[in-house]
Amino acid sequence: MKISKVWLKTILIGLVLFDMMGGCIASHRAPNSVDVLPQYVVERTWTTNLPDPDRAPLRGVDFMPDGKRIVSGWRSGIAKMWDISSGKPLLHMDDTPDLNSTVFREACYRGVVVSSDGRTALTGNTTLLTTDPIVPEKSDFDAKLWDLHDGHLLRKFKGEFPFISAVALSPNGRICAVSGEHESFNLWDAEDGHLIHAMSGTGADAEALAFSHNGKWILSCGLPGATLWDIKTGSEKWRFIGEQRTLTSAAFSPDDKTVAVADWGGVVHILNATDGIRKQRIKVGASHCDDIKFSPDGKILAIATTTAVPPPRISLPVKSIIMFVRTDSWTIYARTEPISAQIWSIAFSHDGKRLACAADGRVVVWHAQ
Repeated sequence: MKISKVWLKTILIGLVLFDMMGGCIASHRAPNSVDVLPQYVVERTWTTNLPDPDRAPLRGVDFMPDGKRIVSGWRSGIAKMWDISSGKPLLHMDDTPDLNSTVFREACYRGVVVSSDGRTALTGNTTLLTTDPIVPEKSDFDAKLWDLHDGHLLRKFKGEFPFISAVALSPNGRICAVSGEHESFNLWDAEDGHLIHAMSGTGADAEALAFSHNGKWILSCGLPGATLWDIKTGSEKWRFIGEQRTLTSAAFSPDDKTVAVADWGGVVHILNATDGIRKQRIKVGASHCDDIKFSPDGKILAIATTTAVPPPRISLPVKSIIMFVRTDSWTIYARTEPISAQIWSIAFSHDGKRLACAADGRVVVWHAQ
């Protein structure tokens, strides 16, 4: 019996030494193994066109926290909540004039963002009431905060911008960010509507805004680059200069250590969130990138791309796909089937099991398998 104990002790010591020297035991992960990441397949597609889709196409989409409902936003500032399983509307949010031939709408690049608790949604809107868009009779440039319980308008945030180009909502839903021209954007208090900071000197018109998950930072993107700002002080932390192409979208990784920004040339830049230094450049081979999002676990970066975009007011077919990048190697591992429309925005559900996009007059939802 004593021999058996000595033998067992020897074996245990040997295993410990083996592990310390770089070996592995069965419970350890093999050093060369890689995570098997999900493929996303189409679950549902439905049309969401308004009466005048050419003047007010769908521009934004975001999930409710339960992953079973989705909120879509048009560039006119209108928003709707949908049940994903049936594709039926549950809530309608609209504070704009009737859609008719005298209304010209040209506005927010991505139309809606839902607060992390699912209580509110922020939309961007520019409405020119005129038969001549060059000389408007009346304008309505604002961002609107909606109550997602009953759809009533909580607050409007007015700016001095010729148009609204981007909106963002802080993770706790307390700060609304609204951008436009004049190389500036505003931070507003969602509770009482007062202006927190007017962020000027961005060096570019902000085409995209993204809050960090810890709520301490906000990133503004445009031409020629991206700027990270301290929300508390309103001061600039760092600035990244791109490749002389407009940066159209931005996203923080879930741990806030990495920032991804994408441009119209089909390039995604992976930056260190601490200092803005680029650590990876991903060329996706498309005409341009429309939107980017990290999965909730941070293992995937989804990139919405369009292969060709026709000139304004010229009706030509476009093809869009979503590419999926592994963040452990920054390599593309999967793609969706092409969509015959331009994808304006994408969103993951909070559990990462679903992905959705706003593609002109359609919402497309994929599920992971």
